[in-house]
Order: sequence, then structure tokens, then C-alpha cells
Amino acid sequence: MSTEYINLLSSGNILFQNWSATIYCNRESINTIKVNFGVKESNENVIGVRDNEGSTIISINKTIKFLKRCNKEWLDHLNEKREKFAELNYYKTRQISKLREKLALFMRQDKNSSLDKELRDLLMSLNQNVDKKMLAEANQKAFETLEDEFLQDKNNGADDSNGEISKQATIFKDLTNKGFSRFFFHLK
Repeated sequence: MSTEYINLLSSGNILFQNWSATIYCNRESINTIKVNFGVKESNENVIGVRDNEGSTIISINKTIKFLKRCNKEWLDHLNEKREKFAELNYYKTRQISKLREKLALFMRQDKNSSLDKELRDLLMSLNQNVDKKMLAEANQKAFETLEDEFLQDKNNGADDSNGEISKQATIFKDLTNKGFSRFFFHLK
């Protein structure tokens, strides 16, 4: 399991930075495994219950398969975004993750604060004159483009049988209400 977790982290998947698993080896325990994704605003855990899983080994194997699938989906997602946005090919996967993190922080900052040196260094490979105003404009344009695509899907009667459109609308609203950058959505 540790190998799969390390693969996820080294491939730049920041969603697993604070992930942890507690494995219960005692056959008397009602749980076999407890997985926590490290979300600070949530105490939700995924728990393997011995009555359902049978043994701790079965839970561990399921967790390993889950981590492998998450890593494959993450790498597929990155490849898709690299094809769509050629500029991403200037960056290593870790740099893209760092860029996402720094951009999200930047867009939540006070407007009078300076541009983070690490963020500026990452963006200078694309544009030597990058500044706060340029990033704010890119953020606005990216969000409007994403919002237009969302509305177009909704208006074109995209299949919402699994609640995907309403889920996206809720995510947009929640994240913007919490002060997240609109640029953050574009890199997602």
C-alpha cells in the first residue's frame, strides 16, 4: 500500500497529501481499516467493517486497488489537460501541482500583497512579464470560459441523470463563496 501511496504523491496528486490509513489487525475489532483523506473541514472516514470485508487483508487489497485506480485516473487527467493546454507541457507534474497550489493561494490573498517568488518563477517560463494584474485577468477569463461551457452543457440538455450538472453548479457556488479563485477552477 505504501508504494501506491508514494506513487500518488510523486505523480503530483495533492489530494492525497494528508491521507492516512489505520489498519486493524485484531480479529476482535469490528473494523478492518479506516481511511482518512485529511480534509480539515471534515471528520469523515472510509471504514472497512469486518462483517462486510471478512478480513483485514481483503480491506488492504481493496485499498491498494483504489490507490492504483486513483493514480491512473490522475495521470490520465494530466495527459488530457496537457493535450488541451500545450503550455502545461513546459512543466513537470510536481510543478503543475505546485502551480495550482500557489495560484489558489495567490487568488485568495490581499490585493496589496506581492506576487509569490515561487509562483512568479513558475510562470516566467511562459511569460517574462507576468504580474498580478495579468494573473487576475487570466483568472477572470478562465472562470468565464468554464462557466460558459457549463451553461452551454446545461442549455444543450446534457445528460444530468447522475446529477453532474447540478453538482458542478453547487461546487462553483460553494468554492466561490469560500473565496476560492476562479482561476483555480480552470486548472482543475
